[in-house]
Amino acid sequence: EVMRITTNGRVGIGNVIPSDLVHLAALNSTSNSVLNTLRLQRTVSGGSGAAGLGTAIDWYLEDAGGNTGQQAARIDVVWEDATNNTEDASLRFSTVRNNVLTEMMRIDDFGNVGVGTTTPQQTVDIKAGGAYGYNGIKLAYGDTSRKNYFFGSAGNSTMSGSLNTASGLEALLRNITGLSNSAYGVYALQDNTTG
Repeated sequence: EVMRITTNGRVGIGNVIPSDLVHLAALNSTSNSVLNTLRLQRTVSGGSGAAGLGTAIDWYLEDAGGNTGQQAARIDVVWEDATNNTEDASLRFSTVRNNVLTEMMRIDDFGNVGVGTTTPQQTVDIKAGGAYGYNGIKLAYGDTSRKNYFFGSAGNSTMSGSLNTASGLEALLRNITGLSNSAYGVYALQDNTTG
């Protein structure tokens, strides 16, 4: 038996006791390899693929008004270049905001990751001031409601001042009530406590 549909509507492929609505199971004797379990394929009827051709996985949810089938997110795989033997593809991640499906992140054909941009120019390219007014990257700890941003091992978690930014080992380490300090580099403004 290779497939079973149970009385409660679950489908098992490679599994006769599916534990989810669709349960795919692959048996392989090799313990240290990746086995293809699911394949999604798109072809063009009466033609051939071109840049922009893609396939997607969509997620739909029921909303608070009881409306079913409301799109919530999608992952697309799209040809950037469909030239035979030199194909390039991107992977695109979209979510719904204010009832509009919007691309939020892309991994392009060079392996660059873009957040807030569909054309990343660096390994990780995060654009500030996106469509919804978000800031760019924030790798911080501390009281960010006071707009204190500490990157890596900079700053401290007891600061009551505001508008401070620090990056570098122990930069602004002892600052408690500081205002509008910027410290970059190892031990930068480490002993500045109140300024």
